Amino acid sequence: MTTSEKSPYHTPAKLVGLAALAGTILPPVAFLFGGVSLDVVKGIMLVAAILWFVAAPLWMKVD
Repeated sequence: MTTSEKSPYHTPAKLVGLAALAGTILPPVAFLFGGVSLDVVKGIMLVAAILWFVAAPLWMKVD
C-alpha cells in the first residue's frame, strides 16, 4: 500500500493513537501535581493502553 492508498482508518486511528499516548503521559503528571487521585490515573492509563494497542497497528502497518 503506497502513501496515496492509505486505509480509510489511517487518519482516525492515528488521532486515537496519539490521544492514547497523551493518556499515558498526562495523568501521571496531573497526579504528581495533586490534580487527580491514583485510582483515576490508573483508570485513564488502562483505557489509554487498550486504545493504543487497538489503534497503533491500523496506522503503523507496514506492507
